[in-house]
Amino acid sequence: MMLSSGVSRLFLDTAPVIYFVERNPQFVDLVDPIFDRLEADITAVVSAITRCKLILGTPLQTSLRFGERL
Repeated sequence: MMLSSGVSRLFLDTAPVIYFVERNPQFVDLVDPIFDRLEADITAVVSAITRCKLILGTPLQTSLRFGERL
């Protein structure tokens, strides 16, 4: 994916962030260039849902079964 050189801020939805963090083999080649630019010259913006998913996603998925409560 090509990003315009004039981009200074980029909103990232949950899926690309998870693909990058989990190194999803189907999508990692698409998201790596984006995250390379984030390290260099673009500010990332994510939603509160994305932040919560990254912070709580794995523990909740591994410790809860369908129908259980926190």
